[in-house]
Amino acid sequence: MLPKRLLAKRAISWLALALGAGLGFFALFMSGQAWIPDDRTSPRYLTVWLLVVDLGLYALVFFIGSSIALRDRRRAGLLFLVSTPVVAFCLTFPAAVFRLAPPEPDTDLLSFAVLILEILLFISLFAPLVVIRKRRHAVYLFLISASDVGLVFGNSRWSGQLLPWLGAWSALFLVFGLFWWGTDKLGWPALVAPQPRSLRRRLAAIFVGCLLVATLDLTATLGLVLLQSSLDLPSCGGASPLFVQPQSPGQAVFTARLIRVGHTTRVSGQWAGYWAIGLVQERFWGWPGWAPPFVLITHSFFWEGETYFIDAGRVNRLLPRLLPILEFRSCGRTSPLVDAEIEMRVLREGPPASGARIIGFVRKPEPFTGMFAPPKAHTPFAGAKISLRGSSGTTIVTTDQEGIYEVDGLAPDDYTLKLALPDTQFAHEHEVKKGALVRNSLSEQDFYVVWNGIVEGTVRDITGGPARAWVELQNPDGTGTALSINSLRRNDKSGSYRIDKIPPGRYILAVNPYGPSEDSPYTRLYYPSATRAQDARLLDIAPGHHVKNLDFIVSPLPERKLQVRVTWPDGRPVARAWVYIVYEHTNAYVFLNETGDFRVTDHDGLASVPVFGGSRIRVSAEKSIDNEKTGAISSRYSPPVQLEADKLPSNVDLVISLLKPPGSR
Repeated sequence: MLPKRLLAKRAISWLALALGAGLGFFALFMSGQAWIPDDRTSPRYLTVWLLVVDLGLYALVFFIGSSIALRDRRRAGLLFLVSTPVVAFCLTFPAAVFRLAPPEPDTDLLSFAVLILEILLFISLFAPLVVIRKRRHAVYLFLISASDVGLVFGNSRWSGQLLPWLGAWSALFLVFGLFWWGTDKLGWPALVAPQPRSLRRRLAAIFVGCLLVATLDLTATLGLVLLQSSLDLPSCGGASPLFVQPQSPGQAVFTARLIRVGHTTRVSGQWAGYWAIGLVQERFWGWPGWAPPFVLITHSFFWEGETYFIDAGRVNRLLPRLLPILEFRSCGRTSPLVDAEIEMRVLREGPPASGARIIGFVRKPEPFTGMFAPPKAHTPFAGAKISLRGSSGTTIVTTDQEGIYEVDGLAPDDYTLKLALPDTQFAHEHEVKKGALVRNSLSEQDFYVVWNGIVEGTVRDITGGPARAWVELQNPDGTGTALSINSLRRNDKSGSYRIDKIPPGRYILAVNPYGPSEDSPYTRLYYPSATRAQDARLLDIAPGHHVKNLDFIVSPLPERKLQVRVTWPDGRPVARAWVYIVYEHTNAYVFLNETGDFRVTDHDGLASVPVFGGSRIRVSAEKSIDNEKTGAISSRYSPPVQLEADKLPSNVDLVISLLKPPGSR
């Protein structure tokens, strides 16, 4: 058994070795994540690449030094000490340029300064080691080169920022160098006994080590890419116009079948997420022929098993840029292939031979699904007639079997497009301005046909005055419809409401379906005045039917205040937590996170929440948490507390302890 002192020495040595290898790997990883400008004429393009090379040099020194330290402490220490001035300066100078250089520095001047300063520093500190046997000559050489360096640093505006960082980086290398060199002087044994090895075995060991480091680096890079993938991208107000040629450097356009997605959401047995691995099918541009047949796409919402039209860009980081990784372009046109008929047709046809082209589709009425539903094939409106009116007259265009129309050879002009429809259906007209056709000879104008059913009426209080409330058209069983994004409406100041674009069918009408609130303290009602959804009168709406005078009379409910205190499990108060009150016989009573009425706690974790009427209620809380490392936002929740409103206590305590919303689907 080894003595305790020897065990302690070996443990400290292994810890230093692991720390050195870890620092080397971190530098290698960070160099691979460096942001690389697309524009090679950018003033900082050269500086970025210098920093990447310098980080690689830093990683190389730590990897080689840690490998040598296994068998020879002295050589490892000398490597760190000899490398200190060169690597420290190489790491310091590009960072100083980033912080201190003017917005548009002279790239040639900076390159020359970097070269001269690195050479001078190299001579001043490294040359004496080369001629160490002639110490007298070494001193002269050091003094001469040091005087040159002193003049440069004395006249440089970067010296004040450069020298502290130079000292910090030098200290890091000196610590490792002095540790390995000093422990050798103290007689600490080698971690691995030196053994004679053939050149083949040495080369094999180097190859295996490099392969292991490369594998770890790629794994860490992919992990970071997947972790950062989300929908959090800058918005530009909509998708970019149609295109037939690259819109930006690094743009890639192709189709791909998604074989794997980040498992974030599951609907009807199908997974969806914010990243996807796809098999490339039809390439248009931006994807060289030597690239692998698969690709990782990030920063959008994807459904597993579907085929997508991909409009993406290369990642502006060094290592991800060299891998088959693409990210959704802000305002790009990435979408399921069933939604990309126009893009595919335009790319296959190419630009207009002459003049401008207006192209688009016409779709028959469809239920609203939203992005969180698996993509489905659409119902084309074949044979639809569209009038195209310009200054020179009107042209009638007919859609093909796929519901697509197009008009080529148009002169720049102001045009109006109108779809011919019966009174039971509706679609908005489109206007195309002359300037838009001059800027882009391709213009997409799509028609989404909807049913023209309408329901309208008023909501008034018992005094006859207007009452502000929410009105929703629901299915006969009281569940919400997916007619359109406007099936739930807030009435106006006069008390009037109007719900349009309603398909034919059977419905019921509800007031305040999610319960009362401070600005609408009225109970939930169904048309005409039933207390339960199953007792409400059914509305039979025929195609294009206009139902008027569906009026409600409501009475304000009595209000009481409930004091809520929100804490963590250890008793600490939770500031800025959201406190929800939901009422019985509403959808929000089961799915607490679907209510929009809440109060925010103060710094003591307290909130005063209004409660209306005598219904049974549930009280719960939610706290949003920002992850400083990843920038992601997550939430924590409290278990709900159920109360009888007519027997309301003076206060309620809630404890944030759940990772998912109570009753979440």
